[in-house]
Amino acid sequence: MMKARRSLIALLLCGSDALSTTAGPPRSLFLAKPTVPAKALVEFFSANGCSVTDVDVHTRFAFAEFATNADANRALALENGPYREAKRAHASINDRNATAAAAWDALCAKLRDVT
Repeated sequence: MMKARRSLIALLLCGSDALSTTAGPPRSLFLAKPTVPAKALVEFFSANGCSVTDVDVHTRFAFAEFATNADANRALALENGPYREAKRAHASINDRNATAAAAWDALCAKLRDVT
C-alpha cells in the first residue's frame, strides 16, 4: 500500500507528462571508443548533414546531442564513423555518466568473446 502511495505522489508531482507515451526518441547518441576529439566529431557529423548541438568526449566514450530527432537518426545510420559503435543514449544530459557506464558494460559483455 505504501509503494502505491509513493508512486501516486510521484506521478502527481511530475505532472501529467509523466504518463505521456508520445515523446520521441532521444536526440543523444552514445559513441563507444571515439578515435578523434570533439571538434572532429562535430565536423564529421556536420559533413554528413547532421546538426550537432553538443559533444562530450572522454577516453572510452563520447556523447553527441543533435538538434532534431531526424539528425540523430541520420547520425545513427552512418557507417565508418570515427568511433567503434553508436547507440541511443536514453538518459538526460545530467545522467550521462550512468548511461555511459551501462552502455560500456553492455558493449564489453557483447565483445567478451571477440579477440
